[in-house]
Amino acid sequence: MTSISSELAAPSRRGSGREPGGPRFLGGKLDIPRPGFPVLRRSRVNELISDAARHRVTLVCAPTGSGKTVACAAWADDTAAAERIVWVTADGEDGHQWFWAYLCAGLRRAGVEPLELIQSLDDASAVRFPLRLVGAARLFSEPVVLVLDNVHTVTDEMVLNGLAFIIRHAPPALRLVLAGCRMPAGLQLARLPISQVADIGPGQLACTAQEADAFLASLGIEADAAERDALLRRTGGCMACLRLAALRADAGHAQSQIAVT
Repeated sequence: MTSISSELAAPSRRGSGREPGGPRFLGGKLDIPRPGFPVLRRSRVNELISDAARHRVTLVCAPTGSGKTVACAAWADDTAAAERIVWVTADGEDGHQWFWAYLCAGLRRAGVEPLELIQSLDDASAVRFPLRLVGAARLFSEPVVLVLDNVHTVTDEMVLNGLAFIIRHAPPALRLVLAGCRMPAGLQLARLPISQVADIGPGQLACTAQEADAFLASLGIEADAAERDALLRRTGGCMACLRLAALRADAGHAQSQIAVT
């Protein structure tokens, strides 16, 4: 039976770095995303996620463009010094062997201790990895938060079953933050007591008037309260939509100024 360590080694011994039915091993999937555009650091949202992440599982569920990844990444950056953050960006090509290999590599990269305990997970098969991880988590020296971004793309049944097992049985030292446009039914979240789950939705991620003022100012865009409120109504406070709408409005205003002069 194939072990996790053999999946991690696969790219180095194959020219393509690709298993049949599996993707190339990409270390970037373990990086906390850093957008290439201006991002407003929102302490309100950071505190919201911090409070939620004290639960066994936190669901950050909202439509595309709502700022899920940016919000979770900003929180993870601010939290990394206090807790071990393991970030994995999922995609639909991750079969169960590759998925657990990524998670195992993420635990190593985050410096989760005891190190020998994490090293022992390398020898686990993909089938047994969730059980081994739950057992190992009981001996973690400090809290570990697994952030799984794009969870809606996970379709592999064995991955979903394994995550459902971890969610149900992980000790308090291992918590999960799941971000996606929707939560896969295979995670069986309805089985969890309400007290163990925290939900963060689009309304909580939406930009407030004060945040919109700060965001527009960071883009060098001048807008009065009426213009800002109109932008918020048009975009529903969606950060990505607000940025696009503001830039378009500013460009249109600049063109009108040029036409006048």
